[in-house]
Amino acid sequence: MTKHFPPRHQYPKTQPRRAAIAAALLVAIGASVGLTAVASPKRAHHHAAQRSGKMLSVVVNEANFRKGPSLRHDIAFSAIRNYPVRLLKRSKDWLLVEDFEGEQAWVKAKLLAPEPAVIIRVEHANVRAKPTTRAAVVHKAERGEVFQVIGGKGKWIELASDDNLKGWLRQDLAWGAKRKR
Repeated sequence: MTKHFPPRHQYPKTQPRRAAIAAALLVAIGASVGLTAVASPKRAHHHAAQRSGKMLSVVVNEANFRKGPSLRHDIAFSAIRNYPVRLLKRSKDWLLVEDFEGEQAWVKAKLLAPEPAVIIRVEHANVRAKPTTRAAVVHKAERGEVFQVIGGKGKWIELASDDNLKGWLRQDLAWGAKRKR
């Protein structure tokens, strides 16, 4: 499955979603009968540590992300150029990364670089001519669309796409490296 816009219907991830729905149902049922759950401090710390990794993006036309750190493992998903991921762990020339939906997979290190890129994390986002909500909309981006970050100003990031689209987006509408290094 390739991750690119519009992504939601192109790469359904039924197993993780089923698990999340089941967990939500268990919490709701437990709450209805007066049960409460306490998060493990150790697990919360581990989860926070995973979220603090370096941002990288795909630097080839398409990269395969695998279920394990070798070519023998099945492909979990494929992603296009500029698809941003967060580095979690390194194992020789393989990287364990996480995407904007929380999916983790392994990828060859040479397919990624610290090039600033973002992915639209909301259903629809207006890319504007200038960094203000009063500026003209130059593109209506959809969830899963990827962009290079070429600059920033305040709460706005300046974007460019491979098809020469340029514009500005409020940074809270995207996930990834928010500023050009």
